[in-house]
Order: sequence, then C-alpha cells, then structure tokens
Amino acid sequence: MEPFRDPSELEQYKRKLGYQNALFNRNGKIWVFWEDDYEGQIVSDMDQHLTLKLIRYNTTVLVSAVYAKCSNEERIDLWEELEHIAEDSDKP
Repeated sequence: MEPFRDPSELEQYKRKLGYQNALFNRNGKIWVFWEDDYEGQIVSDMDQHLTLKLIRYNTTVLVSAVYAKCSNEERIDLWEELEHIAEDSDKP
C-alpha cells in the first residue's frame, strides 16, 4: 500500500480494512497488512523494501513489498539487498 499517510494511522487503517496484522517499514512509506491465519516475521526492513516471512501451517513464503527510488543509481542498494535475501533463502 502506498498511503502517504502518517504511520501513526496504521492501526486505524488496519481496523477499517479488516486485517489483524500490519507493519510499516522504517521510513513509514511501505505498509503491509495480513490475515491472522499467518504468522509474520520481519526478514529485512529497509527504506525501499520490507521483506516478511509469512508462515501458515507448514508453508513458509517470503514477501517483499517494494517502494523503489526513481533513478537507477538510487535503486542499486535495493537490488543488492534483494539479491542478498534471495541468496540466503531456500523459500519461494
């Protein structure tokens, strides 16, 4: 979600949208909501992405929510971070 809202409003939006869980990344630009059937764990919290491990029953997936910078130069860090996460994981 690209809210351009104050992160202090996260709980209000979580209730309005009917979700039980929500997080925002360290600069507050990326908000992620998920259902209670999943356990969510932060894998990486950066300016341009928030990567979570979502677990339900015996299934684990990684989900990366991305809010990329406009220029190629500014996205270099993003790609390096995502590549590092992919290399360290055996999860889809």
